[in-house]
Amino acid sequence: MPQSSKENLFTILLLILLGMGVYFNSLDGQFLWDDNHFIKNNAIIKDFVYLPKIFTESMGSGSYGQSFYYRPIQELTYMVDYHLWKWDVRGYHLTNILIHVLTAISVYILILTLSGNQKIASLASLLFVIHPIHSEAVNALAGRGEPLTALFMLISIIFYIKNVDSTASCATGETRGPGDAVLARGVGLGHVPRASGGPNGRPLTHNLNFWGILLSYLLALLTKENTVVLPLLLLAYHFCYRKHITIKHILPIVIALFLYALIRIFVAHSMSSIQQQIVGGWSRLPSFFAAFVQYWRLLILPFDLHFDYGQKVYPWNDGMAILGATTFVLLAIYGIYRRKDNALISFSISWFLLTLLPYTNFYLLYSYMAEHYLYFPSVGFFIMVTNIIYAFQKNNFYLFLSRALITILLMFYGALTIHQNHYWHDPFTFYARTIHYSPQNWILYNNLGNEYAKIGDKANEIKSYQKSIELNPNYALAYRNLGVTYLDLEKLPEAEASLKKSLELDSAVVETYNVLGVVYKKMGKIRESIELFENSIRINPDYTRGYCNLGAIYFETKEYEKAMAYLQKAIETDRNNPDAYYNLGLTYFVLGRKEEARKLFQKTIQINPSHQKAKFHLGIIDQKISIK
Repeated sequence: MPQSSKENLFTILLLILLGMGVYFNSLDGQFLWDDNHFIKNNAIIKDFVYLPKIFTESMGSGSYGQSFYYRPIQELTYMVDYHLWKWDVRGYHLTNILIHVLTAISVYILILTLSGNQKIASLASLLFVIHPIHSEAVNALAGRGEPLTALFMLISIIFYIKNVDSTASCATGETRGPGDAVLARGVGLGHVPRASGGPNGRPLTHNLNFWGILLSYLLALLTKENTVVLPLLLLAYHFCYRKHITIKHILPIVIALFLYALIRIFVAHSMSSIQQQIVGGWSRLPSFFAAFVQYWRLLILPFDLHFDYGQKVYPWNDGMAILGATTFVLLAIYGIYRRKDNALISFSISWFLLTLLPYTNFYLLYSYMAEHYLYFPSVGFFIMVTNIIYAFQKNNFYLFLSRALITILLMFYGALTIHQNHYWHDPFTFYARTIHYSPQNWILYNNLGNEYAKIGDKANEIKSYQKSIELNPNYALAYRNLGVTYLDLEKLPEAEASLKKSLELDSAVVETYNVLGVVYKKMGKIRESIELFENSIRINPDYTRGYCNLGAIYFETKEYEKAMAYLQKAIETDRNNPDAYYNLGLTYFVLGRKEEARKLFQKTIQINPSHQKAKFHLGIIDQKISIK
């Protein structure tokens, strides 16, 4: 095996070992934050029959909530995870870790393709795979879009560079090595083989590169929206490496963007209001430049890492904003200047700056800055750092110093990453630490209340929701959750008041109609209850719980035909809902249709093996059959 092949294999194995090693303690982390909405409560991912919905509705629509995201490929990975692991969270975390490791390997291959320098490629990719700044992107299951998008984008860029080189080779009759930087150093190529032709007369490698760019970029676009920055990054590549650009180079990118636009316009039904999201964008730009300064600190000294940085507003005359804007401009100028003697440095600076543009907060984001925003931009940063480290290897002393620095950095960042994973281990640790940094965030208190609800701590559950309402009296979700708690405690008047307030603030949430309907049912207000359940399915025709509750209430009023119709509709909207099968089976049981009831009870137990009521009624049916 050639020496270079051995080095490549060694680096790839090291990336796998380090990547798995520093994130091994994250495998048993629980579902938290948006994981519950996009994964745990998402009915769509539980059955492949709902695959079309992934591509026609917004992400997380299976949880009956509103979402501005259209990310079908990310949601598709959750569907695959569910069928592999069901609710074993370790499988979901393993998928995240594997995607991160594959992304690091792609970083290595990309830098090697750009520079031909194995040392720079190795160190930059090793820093990427272990740096604690990526702990959020790897640990947050709902944040899988970040590493998944980066993986697809890196693959697309690698194919693109090879396509540019192969096109140039066709024109000159040569095949290129790993980038012009290698040739510029006078590396002899010796005998250069000719490229093999395909059926259409074009080189096979050209066809492969074309489809590789097109498919990988389309997958990236369908995974997360920040991928629209890729064309700018490719233009920067042409500029930094002085590569001539032709229609053949950009054609697969244009086709991918065109296909994506068609899908968003004609296939996806739930879209965000762009105009609404960019209102006030200019006033938020200074906050991005203030964040730009903090990003440097987090990348060099990654201490006090946490999830929520809030929506801090910095004026244009703020010192941090001025420093950030000045640094941004000077770095851009320096990148252009270094194009003369070091294309890799120039491109790495362009990479870092351009890939941060989607996070300027001009288009309103959840937070003015976030650690996962740095996932893809950090590739450029690590290339810059690696170049600086290796620039000092001029004599034995500096060589020893740089190697010592590399060892210290890898150990330091690796240890911090292992420690940071504990932050994401369980909801109570996550919320306690995040609230420490963001004590005014009402969403955190609301979600903390949800966690207390899971363990039955009603006192702290109520306190958390009330604190959320105190911080934001117009937060409809906290009122709804507080109403659910009062319902659990059989405090029906309090539940009614809280739920009506929630509907007053937000009349489009089907869950609120459903819970208030349950309250009225317990109060004996059957007509009002039915009206609320019907409102829920009118707002969302795929709302399974609404159909289930209508079926249940009509069962109690002995209107069995209506009960069966609604319960069958519940099964159509969610084929994995055990209560829908059980209630329909119970209706058949009462009507004396025992064999049909038997099949439905068996289906209920298949979905939920611990469903005691289904087992009880199935036992009654089997006992009667055996007596006969």
